[in-house]
Amino acid sequence: MLTLADVINAIEKNGLKKVKGSYITYDYDGTPNGGCAFGQATINLDIKETYDDGTAHYEPMTLSHMIKDAGVLDFPNRVYSMNDSTRWGLKRIAKELREEFANELETIIHP
Repeated sequence: MLTLADVINAIEKNGLKKVKGSYITYDYDGTPNGGCAFGQATINLDIKETYDDGTAHYEPMTLSHMIKDAGVLDFPNRVYSMNDSTRWGLKRIAKELREEFANELETIIHP
């Protein structure tokens, strides 16, 4: 089961450099080397889409749609705004999200 709190924890985990204006950036060999808050959450939660050719890729929009489908409609836009419009690190973004969405942290995003 995946909750909104799990998504915020995955944003905070921060394993790669934070980027703006792109979900995930990659090395020349296809290895992720950076990501926005949503991109890093997608990597940390291992959310991938498998394409017709059989390849699987990290897909931040899938996570965004899962959250909106769970009824937390404004969460993705707040994440994008905090990531691209501030100089905050991922820990600060996660802190602000926990405060702003305190009543929705246990919302189930995926069973």
